[in-house]
Amino acid sequence: MHEIEHIPIQQNLRYQGQYLDRETGLHYNTFRYYDPDIGRFTQPDPIGLLGGLNLYQYAFNSLIWIDPLGLAPCAKVSEFDRIKSGKVYRVIRQDENISSGLFSLNPNNIKTVAGHVTSGSRSPSQFISATKDLSIAEKWASKTGNRIVEIDLSKISGGAIDISSTKGLDLLGNQFARRLAKGSSEVLFDAPIPANAIKLIN
Repeated sequence: MHEIEHIPIQQNLRYQGQYLDRETGLHYNTFRYYDPDIGRFTQPDPIGLLGGLNLYQYAFNSLIWIDPLGLAPCAKVSEFDRIKSGKVYRVIRQDENISSGLFSLNPNNIKTVAGHVTSGSRSPSQFISATKDLSIAEKWASKTGNRIVEIDLSKISGGAIDISSTKGLDLLGNQFARRLAKGSSEVLFDAPIPANAIKLIN
Protein backbone atom coordinates (compact mmCIF):
# COMPACT_ATOMS: atom_id res chain seq x y z
CA MET A 1 0.00 0.00 0.00
CA HIS A 2 1.15 3.47 -0.80
CA GLU A 3 0.60 6.38 1.47
CA ILE A 4 -1.23 9.19 -0.30
CA GLU A 5 0.50 12.54 -0.09
CA HIS A 6 -1.84 15.30 1.01
CA ILE A 7 -1.26 18.70 -0.52
CA PRO A 8 -2.88 21.58 1.35
CA ILE A 9 -5.18 23.74 -0.74
CA GLN A 10 -4.91 27.47 -0.31
CA GLN A 11 -8.24 29.19 0.12
CA ASN A 12 -8.12 32.84 -0.93
CA LEU A 13 -11.75 33.85 -0.33
CA ARG A 14 -12.45 36.04 2.68
CA TYR A 15 -15.47 38.23 3.57
CA GLN A 16 -18.07 38.46 0.81
CA GLY A 17 -16.49 40.10 -2.22
CA GLN A 18 -12.94 39.82 -0.83
CA TYR A 19 -9.96 37.95 -2.23
CA LEU A 20 -6.72 37.45 -0.27
CA ASP A 21 -3.65 39.10 -1.80
CA ARG A 22 -0.92 36.82 -0.45
CA GLU A 23 1.91 39.25 -1.25
CA THR A 24 0.52 42.01 0.96
CA GLY A 25 -1.64 39.97 3.34
CA LEU A 26 -4.51 42.36 2.57
CA HIS A 27 -7.96 41.46 1.29
CA TYR A 28 -8.88 42.91 -2.10
CA ASN A 29 -12.39 44.45 -2.41
CA THR A 30 -12.78 45.66 -6.03
CA PHE A 31 -12.35 49.35 -5.05
CA ARG A 32 -9.88 49.17 -2.14
CA TYR A 33 -7.96 46.90 0.24
CA TYR A 34 -9.06 45.68 3.69
CA ASP A 35 -6.52 44.99 6.46
CA PRO A 36 -7.80 42.09 8.61
CA ASP A 37 -5.30 42.85 11.40
CA ILE A 38 -6.85 46.24 12.14
CA GLY A 39 -10.36 45.53 10.79
CA ARG A 40 -10.32 48.57 8.51
CA PHE A 41 -9.78 49.51 4.88
CA THR A 42 -6.36 50.92 4.00
CA GLN A 43 -7.75 53.68 1.74
CA PRO A 44 -10.62 56.11 2.40
CA ASP A 45 -14.02 55.33 0.95
CA PRO A 46 -14.00 56.45 -2.72
CA ILE A 47 -17.64 57.58 -2.47
CA GLY A 48 -16.81 59.85 0.45
CA LEU A 49 -19.31 60.41 3.23
CA LEU A 50 -22.13 58.68 1.32
CA GLY A 51 -20.65 55.43 2.66
CA GLY A 52 -20.78 56.65 6.26
CA LEU A 53 -18.88 58.97 8.58
CA ASN A 54 -15.90 56.63 9.08
CA LEU A 55 -14.15 56.52 5.70
CA TYR A 56 -12.06 53.44 6.64
CA GLN A 57 -14.73 51.28 8.34
CA TYR A 58 -15.61 47.89 6.80
CA ALA A 59 -19.12 47.53 8.21
CA PHE A 60 -20.89 48.27 11.46
CA ASN A 61 -21.01 44.59 12.46
CA SER A 62 -19.36 42.08 10.15
CA LEU A 63 -21.61 39.26 11.38
CA ILE A 64 -24.72 40.85 9.89
CA TRP A 65 -23.37 43.54 7.53
CA ILE A 66 -21.43 43.16 4.28
CA ASP A 67 -19.50 45.51 1.99
CA PRO A 68 -18.58 43.39 -1.05
CA LEU A 69 -17.28 46.26 -3.20
CA GLY A 70 -15.63 48.27 -0.45
CA LEU A 71 -17.97 51.19 -1.11
CA ALA A 72 -20.80 51.14 1.42
CA PRO A 73 -21.87 48.58 4.01
CA CYS A 74 -25.27 46.93 3.78
CA ALA A 75 -27.07 44.45 5.99
CA LYS A 76 -27.74 40.96 4.72
CA VAL A 77 -31.24 40.29 3.35
CA SER A 78 -32.07 38.10 6.37
CA GLU A 79 -31.76 41.13 8.69
CA PHE A 80 -34.64 43.04 7.05
CA ASP A 81 -38.24 42.59 8.20
CA ARG A 82 -40.72 41.01 5.82
CA ILE A 83 -44.31 42.09 5.24
CA LYS A 84 -46.59 39.08 4.82
CA SER A 85 -50.02 40.69 4.57
CA GLY A 86 -51.62 43.61 2.78
CA LYS A 87 -51.06 44.88 -0.76
CA VAL A 88 -48.14 46.46 -2.60
CA TYR A 89 -47.96 47.86 -6.12
CA ARG A 90 -45.68 47.58 -9.12
CA VAL A 91 -45.58 49.43 -12.41
CA ILE A 92 -44.98 46.61 -14.86
CA ARG A 93 -42.81 46.83 -17.94
CA GLN A 94 -44.36 46.28 -21.38
CA ASP A 95 -42.56 42.92 -21.67
CA GLU A 96 -43.91 41.54 -18.37
CA ASN A 97 -46.72 38.98 -18.69
CA ILE A 98 -48.59 38.81 -15.39
CA SER A 99 -50.38 35.58 -16.35
CA SER A 100 -46.97 33.87 -15.99
CA GLY A 101 -46.02 35.70 -12.78
CA LEU A 102 -43.32 38.31 -12.28
CA PHE A 103 -39.62 37.53 -12.39
CA SER A 104 -36.43 39.47 -11.70
CA LEU A 105 -34.56 40.68 -14.77
CA ASN A 106 -31.27 39.06 -13.78
CA PRO A 107 -31.47 36.38 -11.06
CA ASN A 108 -27.74 35.64 -11.49
CA ASN A 109 -26.62 39.22 -10.76
CA ILE A 110 -26.52 38.91 -6.97
CA LYS A 111 -26.46 42.34 -5.34
CA THR A 112 -26.80 43.72 -1.85
CA VAL A 113 -30.10 45.40 -1.09
CA ALA A 114 -28.41 48.84 -1.19
CA GLY A 115 -26.68 47.91 -4.46
CA HIS A 116 -30.03 47.07 -6.04
CA VAL A 117 -31.63 50.30 -4.81
CA THR A 118 -28.83 52.58 -6.01
CA SER A 119 -28.27 50.96 -9.42
CA GLY A 120 -31.96 50.57 -10.30
CA SER A 121 -32.75 49.32 -13.79
CA ARG A 122 -29.27 50.24 -15.09
CA SER A 123 -27.92 47.00 -13.65
CA PRO A 124 -30.78 44.53 -13.05
CA SER A 125 -30.41 42.21 -10.05
CA GLN A 126 -32.06 39.23 -8.38
CA PHE A 127 -34.67 41.50 -6.76
CA ILE A 128 -38.08 42.73 -7.95
CA SER A 129 -39.09 46.20 -6.70
CA ALA A 130 -42.55 47.35 -5.67
CA THR A 131 -44.04 50.14 -3.55
CA LYS A 132 -46.31 50.23 -0.50
CA ASP A 133 -47.88 53.46 -1.78
CA LEU A 134 -50.36 53.33 -4.69
CA SER A 135 -49.93 57.07 -5.38
CA ILE A 136 -46.21 56.53 -6.03
CA ALA A 137 -47.04 53.74 -8.50
CA GLU A 138 -49.56 56.05 -10.18
CA LYS A 139 -46.89 58.74 -10.61
CA TRP A 140 -44.48 56.23 -12.21
CA ALA A 141 -47.25 54.89 -14.45
CA SER A 142 -48.14 58.39 -15.65
CA LYS A 143 -44.47 59.06 -16.52
CA THR A 144 -43.90 55.77 -18.35
CA GLY A 145 -47.36 54.98 -19.75
CA ASN A 146 -47.09 51.50 -18.20
CA ARG A 147 -49.72 49.67 -16.16
CA ILE A 148 -49.99 49.03 -12.42
CA VAL A 149 -50.51 45.70 -10.69
CA GLU A 150 -51.56 45.05 -7.11
CA ILE A 151 -49.66 42.25 -5.35
CA ASP A 152 -51.39 40.39 -2.50
CA LEU A 153 -48.66 39.59 0.03
CA SER A 154 -50.77 36.93 1.77
CA LYS A 155 -50.38 34.78 -1.36
CA ILE A 156 -46.57 34.94 -1.36
CA SER A 157 -44.80 32.55 1.02
CA GLY A 158 -41.81 34.80 1.75
CA GLY A 159 -43.70 38.09 1.68
CA ALA A 160 -41.89 41.29 0.71
CA ILE A 161 -38.63 42.64 2.13
CA ASP A 162 -39.48 45.97 3.78
CA ILE A 163 -36.57 48.28 3.03
CA SER A 164 -38.41 51.58 3.55
CA SER A 165 -39.50 51.04 7.17
CA THR A 166 -37.48 52.78 9.88
CA LYS A 167 -35.53 49.57 10.51
CA GLY A 168 -35.08 48.92 6.79
CA LEU A 169 -33.72 52.40 6.16
CA ASP A 170 -31.26 52.01 9.06
CA LEU A 171 -30.07 48.68 7.67
CA LEU A 172 -29.40 50.14 4.22
CA GLY A 173 -26.47 52.03 5.76
CA ASN A 174 -26.02 54.25 2.70
CA GLN A 175 -27.60 57.73 2.68
CA PHE A 176 -28.23 57.69 -1.07
CA ALA A 177 -29.95 54.27 -0.89
CA ARG A 178 -32.00 55.43 2.11
CA ARG A 179 -33.25 58.49 0.25
CA LEU A 180 -34.26 56.45 -2.81
CA ALA A 181 -35.96 53.67 -0.80
CA LYS A 182 -37.86 56.12 1.42
CA GLY A 183 -38.98 58.25 -1.53
CA SER A 184 -40.37 55.18 -3.28
CA SER A 185 -41.80 53.46 -0.14
CA GLU A 186 -39.92 50.52 -1.61
CA VAL A 187 -40.25 46.82 -0.89
CA LEU A 188 -38.37 44.01 -2.62
CA PHE A 189 -39.09 40.44 -3.61
CA ASP A 190 -36.23 37.95 -3.75
CA ALA A 191 -38.25 35.23 -5.47
CA PRO A 192 -40.66 35.14 -8.42
CA ILE A 193 -44.14 36.53 -7.73
CA PRO A 194 -46.82 33.94 -8.59
CA ALA A 195 -49.59 34.88 -11.01
CA ASN A 196 -52.35 34.20 -8.44
CA ALA A 197 -50.95 37.01 -6.23
CA ILE A 198 -51.14 39.62 -9.02
CA LYS A 199 -54.11 41.72 -10.09
CA LEU A 200 -54.04 44.36 -12.84
CA ILE A 201 -55.58 47.56 -11.48
CA ASN A 202 -55.17 49.97 -14.41
